[in-house]
Amino acid sequence: MEYMDFWAVRALTTFKEAIYEDPHMVLSNWNALDADPCGWSGISCSFARDHVVKINITGLSLRGFLAPELGRIKFFATTSLAR
Repeated sequence: MEYMDFWAVRALTTFKEAIYEDPHMVLSNWNALDADPCGWSGISCSFARDHVVKINITGLSLRGFLAPELGRIKFFATTSLAR
């Protein structure tokens, strides 16, 4: 695996911190100490697993704020956040 962008991991964990309601605990495996978010719920990565390309957390009843740090993820193609 190539090196995952530090800022992508940081952006995702900051987003998780901005969520104040996660009734199904879908973000419970989003761990700031894990340098590879490709196995996290709702995260899709490039084939080489070196870039986060999609977040899909649609229909999971999450409530919170959209962290501006998500803008630091360079290779984002899709974000699905509908409640």
